[in-house]
Amino acid sequence: MCCIRSIRLPAASATTSRPAAFHWTFADRGAAIRFQTRWRGYIRAEIEWIKVPLGESKPFLGICLGAQMLARHLGAAVAFHPEGKAEVGYYPIRITPAGRSVMETWPEVVYQWHREGFDLPSGAELLAEGEIFKVQAFRYGRAAYGIQFHAEVTHAMMCRWTTRGGERLALPGAKPRDQHFVDRPVYDLAIRTWLRDFLDRWCALDRDGIAPVVTV
Repeated sequence: MCCIRSIRLPAASATTSRPAAFHWTFADRGAAIRFQTRWRGYIRAEIEWIKVPLGESKPFLGICLGAQMLARHLGAAVAFHPEGKAEVGYYPIRITPAGRSVMETWPEVVYQWHREGFDLPSGAELLAEGEIFKVQAFRYGRAAYGIQFHAEVTHAMMCRWTTRGGERLALPGAKPRDQHFVDRPVYDLAIRTWLRDFLDRWCALDRDGIAPVVTV
């Protein structure tokens, strides 16, 4: 598996920074986009900066907030569920034919921690869909991916999220805290196997000659 390290771009330079020394762009979870106060400066700057890897056809992977940022950059709406529902816990997904063309084997159930979703951006391919929030994974071009669910979650992360973010467990559609830990040993192996294989393929885009590489 490839090695990923995290670096936050300074808001002042995020729109112009061109980190050519790095190998992939990876945007992960964080505070929700739409309902920050007018989208805090660093969120706006990072959304704007996405044009850099996309413009050079370099690998980009957005998870949860990162997927929402990618979708927003591409002009798609990011919003609460119309009925106020959330996905907090384990939920099933359905894989589209386009998704099978990327990876033959996907997990049937994945871990979620969000109350916002997004429309499929124009020109993107829907890879996986869900019942509450339809767009669960998409690809834009050949090297940019948005993943709404959290395949990277660990037991420690679940303990932290369900404690510090315990208020989300009361949202409509959220699973009770104990169910998260009951479901984890049932679904975790399939999710982690998928994540390992997906990251190996994503990191190999440059070796396959599909795209140059950049990491942030």
